[in-house]
Amino acid sequence: YHGGFAEVAVPVCRRGVLEFDANVAIEGAGNADGIGLTLDLYNISTFWHDYCRDWRRYFPEPVAKRMPGFTVEPVGHKSIGKVEKGQWAHYKVYFDTDKDRVEYYIGNLPDPCYVEGEAPVLGRSEYQGGCLRIGSFGLMKGPVVYALDNLVLRGLDQAEEPGPAQRRLALLFQGVSFPQYNLKPALLAAGLKETDLRVYMLDFWRAAPYPENMFKLDQLPGSDSLAGAKAIILVDMPAGPNQILPDFLLRDFAQQVHDGAHLVVLGGLFTLGKGRFQNTVMEKILPVTLDGKWEVRVQKEPLPVVAASAKMAGIVDWSARPAVYGLHQVEVKPEAEVLLKAGDRPLLVRQRLGRGLVTVFLGTTCGEIRSGPPALWQWQEWPRLASFLALSDGAP
Repeated sequence: YHGGFAEVAVPVCRRGVLEFDANVAIEGAGNADGIGLTLDLYNISTFWHDYCRDWRRYFPEPVAKRMPGFTVEPVGHKSIGKVEKGQWAHYKVYFDTDKDRVEYYIGNLPDPCYVEGEAPVLGRSEYQGGCLRIGSFGLMKGPVVYALDNLVLRGLDQAEEPGPAQRRLALLFQGVSFPQYNLKPALLAAGLKETDLRVYMLDFWRAAPYPENMFKLDQLPGSDSLAGAKAIILVDMPAGPNQILPDFLLRDFAQQVHDGAHLVVLGGLFTLGKGRFQNTVMEKILPVTLDGKWEVRVQKEPLPVVAASAKMAGIVDWSARPAVYGLHQVEVKPEAEVLLKAGDRPLLVRQRLGRGLVTVFLGTTCGEIRSGPPALWQWQEWPRLASFLALSDGAP
C-alpha cells in the first residue's frame, strides 16, 4: 500500500455542508486494484473504492465487526453509493454535530444515499482546529489520476432551517401491505403534486439465516425532506428488527410532529406491536397503548365501519357499509379522540402533539373477504377517505 495526502486547515463548523465535484479514475482506471481517492472532513472519513466502484464511509472498528474478507484492514467499511469511473459527479455531505447526524448525497437527488444518525462528527483533533484531508492509498499497477473541483465548505447558522419554510411534502413509507392500501394514487388524485411526494420502499435485505424478518428501507429521508414534511405516512411499516426505522429517525418523526407535521400509521401484521414500536419514542407519541406482538385479531365476521363523529360522517358516502376483517386490539389513551369504529372497537384514533397530529388506523388488510359488505380498502370511497386521513390537518 502506497499513498499520500494533503491537508487544508478549515474552520470547525458545528453544522454545515461540504459540496464538491469528483471524477474517479479520470485516467489510468485499469491500473487501480484497490482503494483509491480518499476525502476526510473532521472525524468523517470517506473513500472511493476502485474495484467495488462505490463511495464508502470508513471508520475504526474492532476486528469482530469488520467486513468479512477485510480482517487485516485498519477500518470498517460502509458503502454509500455507486459511482461511475471517469464521470464527473456532484457530492454533498451535510453534518450536524449537536445531533450527531451526517448525510451523504451523490448527484442532485432530494434524499441522501446514506444517513448516519449517531456519528461523532468532531474527533479529539478538532479541539485544535479542523482540517480537510485529500489523499490516496491502495494497490496500483501504475499511475491513476483523480480529479476534485469546486470544494465548498459552508457553515449553517443554527437559526437557518435546513428545509422548506412551508410544510408541503408527504413522506410515504411503503411497508408490507402497501399494495392493498394503494395510497400513492389516492394522494395524487387528492391534489398532491408528484414533486411533493417522497416514497420510501421496504425491501428484503437478505435471506434470513434464522427465523426473523430481514427487511430494510431502500433509503432514508434527509433533513430537508423531514423539515418540509406536511405528512409522514407509515403503511404497515415495521420499526424493527435490525433498525428498519432507526431510533434516530423515530426521534426525528416525533420532533417533526411537535413542529407541525401529521404522522399517520396504517395498521397491518408487521407494524405497531409486531413492528417493534414498543420501547421506542413512537410508543410514547401514539394515541393508543400497544399490546405486544400478537395484538392483531382476524375477525370471524366482518366488522362494519361507522363514523364516530359528525365530521367523519360527512367526509364520504357510508351507505355501502364497508367493513374490516382484521383489527389491532389495543386501548385508546385518555387524551385521544376516536373518529371511526369497527363494530364497537376503535378503528381510527388521533391526538394532538405540540403543533402537529398523530393518527392511527387500527384496521388491517388481512382476513377472509366473503360476499357482503366491501372490505374498507377495496371500497370505492377508500381513496377519498385515505387521502383525507393522510393529508388532513385535523382541524375540527
